[in-house]
Amino acid sequence: MGLLAFYMLLFTAGLRFLDYALFQSDLLSLKYYISHGLVVMGLAWLGYRLTRVSQMVTQYPWLYERSGPFAWKDKAREGAAK
Repeated sequence: MGLLAFYMLLFTAGLRFLDYALFQSDLLSLKYYISHGLVVMGLAWLGYRLTRVSQMVTQYPWLYERSGPFAWKDKAREGAAK
């Protein structure tokens, strides 16, 4: 997740530059950098989590099943509890 945050900070810097170049906004505004960064990181985390859940339940269907859009559960624990 640290690598994701690093790349999203770089991506946010690129977004700020495009906003500056296309719409003449303030390039070095900390307020807008933080607000854009939070939105970008939130969307990146959402995409990461959805992809991870999909990978786990697709690649290991005998071990895991989906328990919601952001989580999976272990089938072995469910069978042992019964």
